Parts: sequence; C-alpha cells; structure tokens
Amino acid sequence: MSRSNNISKLTSALAKAQAELRDANKSKEGYGYKYAPLDEVLKIVRGVLAKHGISFIQTSNFFKEGVLEVTTTLFYEDEFIESKVAAPYNQLRGMNDYQSIGSGLTYLRRYGLSLAVGIASDEDNDAHGQKSIAKKEKEEILSLLQATKSDVKKFLKWLGVGSVDELNEEAYYKAKDVLLKKLEKIKKEEELLNSSPQKTEEVGE
Repeated sequence: MSRSNNISKLTSALAKAQAELRDANKSKEGYGYKYAPLDEVLKIVRGVLAKHGISFIQTSNFFKEGVLEVTTTLFYEDEFIESKVAAPYNQLRGMNDYQSIGSGLTYLRRYGLSLAVGIASDEDNDAHGQKSIAKKEKEEILSLLQATKSDVKKFLKWLGVGSVDELNEEAYYKAKDVLLKKLEKIKKEEELLNSSPQKTEEVGE
C-alpha cells in the first residue's frame, strides 16, 4: 500500500463516510456464492464519498506474466491512500481474450473498491459453514497446479488461502474451474505447435 506522508484528514473523512455506507446488494451468483455487481458498488460508494470530499480513481495493468492488477486510490485534498489487488488472467469459456480481460478487471475493480472503503460485496462464506475438502480433492488441485506449471504461491494467495489444506468447497470449485481451463488452453497450444512442422513440410513438397 502507498500513501501520502500525512493521511489524517483523509482517514477522518473516510471514517465519516463509512458511518453512512452500507454493504452492497448481493444480487448476482457465481461459484456457489452471491456477490454485488460493480455498478451496485459504485452506486453506493460514489455519492457518500463525494459528500465527504473524497474522490477515487482506479487504474489497471496487465503484466507479461499473465497477471491482472487494479490500483484503487482514494484522495482528500493533498492526501491519498493507494491499494492494489491482482489475480492471474484466465480466458473464460465462451469469451475471447478481450472479453475475459474485461471480466477480470471488473471483478478486481469491485473487490478493490469494496476493500478500500470497507464494505462487503461478497457473502461471508465462513458464516455459512463452508466445508473443507477431502484429501482426494486436495491432491487433484495439486496435480492441476503441477500440470499447468502454475505459480502455487501466487495462485493460493489469489484464492485467499495459505495452503491447499485450507481450501473449502467454494475455493476448490473455483480453483478447479480456472485450472482446467488453463490446462485446456495449454493442450491446444501444444497441439498447434506439434502440427506446425508437419504443415511446413507439406508446403515444401
């Protein structure tokens, strides 16, 4: 997190705004839980922050390692607080690269803004008694991580856990879906690569 040398006025204004902010309406569903869409979060946050003299901007980066990042910065007069959220990019089923990147950035903008102002835009799954997964399912995730040559530490951090042993049902299905899509993409790229020399020879003939 980056910040100006002094943030006393900003934190004071933010405290007043937080007293008026409410959690966003969780009207969408995904991976077995409910969440509030970005437009709902913006609708709640913009007016209250503006009332207390706070503005914000969100910028994005797409790194060559295949990681999406969104930076959310809150401003009050000459003070600021900056926070970042990131996640590995994965092409979503039924979407092209541009649509998948857009979807990923929307998720990070929603999550990052909610985090910055202190509201909940996802269900508290711990309160719903999420079950831990079985040994077989843990081994499946480890196998997929190895098959896709994923950065295990970064991937688990994205899921919000420190190790595979901490995965609950929701995180398991989320991880499995993402890793299977990544594996499918790798296999297609390998098939394309393996077929290239053969096509070259045919052209030469």
